[in-house]
Amino acid sequence: MKRKRFNFRREIGWAEIIASIALIFAVGPIIIDYLTYKSQDSKIEVTQEVPKVFLFIDSKDGKQKMFTYNRLVVTNTGGKTVTLNGFQPNDMPPVILNVVDGRISNQTVEYSIFPLDFLMEDIKNEPDKIFNLKKTSLEALSVINESIEPGITKVLNYGIVFEPFDINKKQLSDLILINFNIKFSDGYEYSFKQGYPVSEE
Repeated sequence: MKRKRFNFRREIGWAEIIASIALIFAVGPIIIDYLTYKSQDSKIEVTQEVPKVFLFIDSKDGKQKMFTYNRLVVTNTGGKTVTLNGFQPNDMPPVILNVVDGRISNQTVEYSIFPLDFLMEDIKNEPDKIFNLKKTSLEALSVINESIEPGITKVLNYGIVFEPFDINKKQLSDLILINFNIKFSDGYEYSFKQGYPVSEE
């Protein structure tokens, strides 16, 4: 039986991935504990925590992949119930941007996103959990329709698996940028933006 290898590590997040990619690299990454975004017209507050990342060998195809554990904390500070409608992909820029040697690459990086009903600590104790996840696209999460009552906070845990290595473990990416919108019934759209540095270790 092939032994699965896991390499747990913590990553650096970005305060904001702005429209100009050149400006992103001029500003550079910063270490953050969390980011809180609040719309002036909405009573929804979203806190995006720093993702946790580790590498693993997928027993199904033998590829080395990168698992990222992402947590969003959503609070309704208003007086009316608000519905989290779902996730919406962006076209400009694309959902996924692959950066190699400081430039956007045409080499695509495959990814899957999974709603999680367990914590990061559970994965460390039972690493086989990630092999039992059902592959889900971002488009499949376009309809969530989860109500958030006034004064209630909900935690959303999502795993994103990237494939930044080929079958021979050759690294195909230095940095993966992901962005999409989370839509709410009151018209608010939260822009999820995150960068994931890729390393062989």
